[in-house]
Amino acid sequence: MKQVDTFAYEVVPGEKVTLVAKLTGLPSDAVTVSKPFETVAGAADPTWDFVVPTQNATNYTAFAEVSFVQPAQGAQAVISVQSSIAGTLSGPFQIPPIDEASADKDPGFTFWLK
Repeated sequence: MKQVDTFAYEVVPGEKVTLVAKLTGLPSDAVTVSKPFETVAGAADPTWDFVVPTQNATNYTAFAEVSFVQPAQGAQAVISVQSSIAGTLSGPFQIPPIDEASADKDPGFTFWLK
């Protein structure tokens, strides 16, 4: 994976892309991520991943939604993006923290097929 900008990345078929949310003052269900990502059960931090298909692959866009319902003071979510393919790791790339005052609490991530 190559980071193009804060929310855009180049990926290749067969690459596993993972989003991890480090939460402060928020419950573990405060962040949801859209398809094509799937929740990784049992992860220490909220985690989602998907594998770029090796056939009929295309560009992908996914959104993370951060909910601030009765958050603790200083609550925030820090989401990182990383990938792996054939034992080679890329990242983690971190987006700016999302807190209650953030203008965009639902960042979109774009994964371009290289």
